[in-house]
Amino acid sequence: MKVKALLKSTKGQGMIEYAVIIGVVIVMAVALVIIFGGQIEALFNSVTAALSAI
Repeated sequence: MKVKALLKSTKGQGMIEYAVIIGVVIVMAVALVIIFGGQIEALFNSVTAALSAI
């Protein structure tokens, strides 16, 4: 009887949904950094060079 009650319980469902969303966002951010890492590095290097010239 208690097992059925636990399976039907929705307590904590919202927190799990937020955790899944945060996990997906983190995976996407890491993937974007891996894919565009070289371009991001080039951009920072050009900004650093421009600021050093001032």
